[in-house]
Amino acid sequence: MNRDIVNKKKAHLLRYAFPMISCSIAILFLSCISIPSSLPEDLKAPELIRFAQEAYSDNNYELAFYYYNTLLDRYSDNRNVVLVANYEIGFLYFKLREYPRARERIEFLLAEYQRNREDYPQWVYILSRKMIARLPGGDSE
Repeated sequence: MNRDIVNKKKAHLLRYAFPMISCSIAILFLSCISIPSSLPEDLKAPELIRFAQEAYSDNNYELAFYYYNTLLDRYSDNRNVVLVANYEIGFLYFKLREYPRARERIEFLLAEYQRNREDYPQWVYILSRKMIARLPGGDSE
């Protein structure tokens, strides 16, 4: 009878404790991924965007912000890169429920659209309108 109790406890331990320990180790490992002290100067915009998207997919929002802000710093003269980076930063703020900061980025994009409709990427406008409608307080236009 004692052997049955011991076997049940072992089974319970393997069933519940092992996955919890594994998840704890994974979380500990992922939390050790930090922001790089510097990035190679020759990184192209698509590479930085890919790195930012990978960081976002890994729920490392701080790193994603870092890559998008690096894009803004390095490619401030490339309007399409500025639009992408601002949209993605706004989306990150939205996901983090930092709605005033999300609204600020999205309103910037909508204002840019009002100034340059003829050569403005439609996807940025469409997604910005959808996002701002989902923000508390709704549509700003």
